[in-house]
Amino acid sequence: MNIGVRPAWGWYIRNAVGITLDEATLALDRSDGRPAIVVEASADVTLHSVTAVRGTSVDYDVGVRPGCSGVVIVNSPGLVARNITAP
Repeated sequence: MNIGVRPAWGWYIRNAVGITLDEATLALDRSDGRPAIVVEASADVTLHSVTAVRGTSVDYDVGVRPGCSGVVIVNSPGLVARNITAP
């Protein structure tokens, strides 16, 4: 099954509950216009000590779509989150 181009170049967290990403670094070999992480329809997602290279066409690293609750960024300086709409 192919869902097409993912909304994030790194992690696309969808329909998840209780996810913690701890001490993770996301890096790119080449430019990408998408954010590093997109969270959709999920609850209790914690990003702790996460760093990421910012996509070239966005001003944020973590996109949070409607239907999410409890998305928390801790000890991740420079990691920027934005509420975004689904395409």
